[in-house]
Amino acid sequence: MIRRTAVLIVILCLVGAIPGAAAGETLKVGASFAIIADFAQQVGGDQVEVVSLVPALADPHSWEPTPQDARAVAAFDILFVNGEGYEEWLWDLVSSASSPGLPIVELSVGLEPLPGPSHSVHHHAHDPHFWLSVPNAVHYVERITLALMELDPAHAQAYRERANAYQEQLWELDRWLLDELALIPEENRMLVTYHNAFAYFAERYGFTTAEFLVNHPDREPTAQDMVNLIRLLRGVSRPVVFAEPQFGVGQRYVKSIAGEIGGEVHVLYSATLTSEIPSYIDLMRYNGQVLLEALR
Repeated sequence: MIRRTAVLIVILCLVGAIPGAAAGETLKVGASFAIIADFAQQVGGDQVEVVSLVPALADPHSWEPTPQDARAVAAFDILFVNGEGYEEWLWDLVSSASSPGLPIVELSVGLEPLPGPSHSVHHHAHDPHFWLSVPNAVHYVERITLALMELDPAHAQAYRERANAYQEQLWELDRWLLDELALIPEENRMLVTYHNAFAYFAERYGFTTAEFLVNHPDREPTAQDMVNLIRLLRGVSRPVVFAEPQFGVGQRYVKSIAGEIGGEVHVLYSATLTSEIPSYIDLMRYNGQVLLEALR
């Protein structure tokens, strides 16, 4: 079922809502964080100049905007965001720095959220990490495509063709993940992470349980949280805990738990990119390979 939601800032309706771009101009496209920037670049190609407000290695949950970010927002022709309360830090920046009528596209609109801790005081208890399921990423790319086609109709066919090719790559990635992760024995299909980010991944790729230390990475686990997770891991055949590279504090806690139970620590990526993992497809393939090595 498609959800209906009220949005803090006027959000693009995708039909007649975006002013036309001047012929021959490169569109200045904003993205709230690096994965969305990657999607926008894949669709936009040479017709766009994409800027990610959150640097590729930084945590999008709690980014603190800089004066450079304000200058970037002022120049945007369109801004793509995740939505569902994920970018709580963004709205004051947009309100103060953006040009009047800047189209803002929430890419998660139209997807059914899983229950989970909200990252926003303005949203109910919904998990915002939709993109870690590849079909949801295809949805994001489609919304980006429709927005760019409307904003820049002179290059609509090019956007559509690039999107079609990229979406096929995403479906191929999805098939690979389904096939490869099916090799992990049922008794090892528990995804234990520091941060509650992988519920959509777990639902799509057949992990029956997704346990975690904290709901939000800004919060540290309590002593009881640590004890509960240690007890859980002592009862499984393959005690493995997964950290995320952008959370230094989280890695310390994860290593402490692994030391208590003689378990292993591996790294999964959720929202950051690196020079070794420069794209969404690279990130998802890396995560799939890590899970196979850790749990098979």
